[in-house]
Amino acid sequence: VGSFDISNQVLHISPWCNNNVANDKEVCSVTIKNGTIAVKAGQESLKFVIQNYSNLTLTDVVLDGTNLTEGYVVSANAGNLTVNGGEVLGKEGVVALDLELQNAYIPSSPREVKFNEKADEKIKTTIDGVINYYTNIKEYKVDEDGKVTEEPNTKFNEWEKKLVVIMKNIDGNYSFVLGSTTCDKAEITLNGSELPHNLEGESNKCTRCEHECNVVLKNGSKLMGYDKLEDAVKAAEEGAIIELLADEKAGVGIVIEKSLTINLNGHTYTIASDPVGSTGTKTNGFQILHSANKVVITDGTIIAANGIYVKILIQNYTNLTLNKVTLDARNDKDCKIVLSCNSGTVEVINDSQLLIDMDNYALDVYFWTLKYTEGPKVKVADSKVIGKIKYWTQYPNAMDWEKNVSLELSEVTGAYVLELEGTTCEEANITKDGKPLEHEDAKPKDGQCDYCPERIEVEE
Repeated sequence: VGSFDISNQVLHISPWCNNNVANDKEVCSVTIKNGTIAVKAGQESLKFVIQNYSNLTLTDVVLDGTNLTEGYVVSANAGNLTVNGGEVLGKEGVVALDLELQNAYIPSSPREVKFNEKADEKIKTTIDGVINYYTNIKEYKVDEDGKVTEEPNTKFNEWEKKLVVIMKNIDGNYSFVLGSTTCDKAEITLNGSELPHNLEGESNKCTRCEHECNVVLKNGSKLMGYDKLEDAVKAAEEGAIIELLADEKAGVGIVIEKSLTINLNGHTYTIASDPVGSTGTKTNGFQILHSANKVVITDGTIIAANGIYVKILIQNYTNLTLNKVTLDARNDKDCKIVLSCNSGTVEVINDSQLLIDMDNYALDVYFWTLKYTEGPKVKVADSKVIGKIKYWTQYPNAMDWEKNVSLELSEVTGAYVLELEGTTCEEANITKDGKPLEHEDAKPKDGQCDYCPERIEVEE
């Protein structure tokens, strides 16, 4: 079927309803669900699986265009498109999803294309092939003879706001192609983040719009570019690698929920606004959650700007490695703790630095029996610490809690003071340069250990 004497479509969904010219109130609404629409091999006249001009909802539908020789699986030229589950299968030379804002169908309110917007994580849509996003509206007006003039066409201005795309839980081998716009201007949200720039090889220049990116995200074999670390972290998949290519001076608080590696690449990330944390206690620069399992941060510096109420620079609940990383809170008068460890195996190694004034805590090693009974295991080696180191619990009656909480200090330089609460030097699971912590290490005065509450005998 088709229109205008062109019959090249499996399914044509008209913009007309009740013989009236389509507008926002009269456009048809069509729902297709629970099945497959496919093209058999040898149907060379077919160019579209679906040509749509209506409000169309697809629920658990497989649209298979892999037997097309060319053309489109879904071409959406008017109306809203809602997809929940299912598959959209194109191939090389066959566009999976063609999203066009046509001059003949400019809506008064934005057209919306939504994939799995309200679905849980179990409902996904697979897309194989190219996703086009473009308009046929000309940037400059055309005269009666069809010639382009120098007069700007106001319909072209911010046309992207008339075609809004929200895609959630999308997988498959897909890529975006943009027309008459850039990645930054396109109104496309992909898995909760703005459309990433597409990168190839060693270049940080987007292949779609030539924008030069400051952050590179590698999700498996896919390379994506961003201007902000926050957006790259949100878009990261399990095991992703993120690399900074420049300092970020206006960064925000970061929540990490998945295993990933962040290579600061010699640059500085400054938290300048919007601390993160639990409801009612958003005072963290970074919050690394237990679900992340394994996080590695390497080769650079993280600081917080003064006056934004970052009280803890990094709050950690998982397995964390800081390799050649400086965490510097000396210029943040609100900060009380540089690195707080409540769970997981934590390594601060290879010329890393934890820096704060001597009245506050460079390192906080805490046993939280109510939630993380496994306790943190913390190692600081070949690194520098300035500030206090606290090893403690609010639950001293927890039987032998120290067995679950270890602190290993090896070749640590700087100026630090140990502080114990809820335990003593003999009971604490702490070693300094391979030796168990002893009262004598603290150089006690007047019989009072500087580390723990115990009093000890002092030889004359």
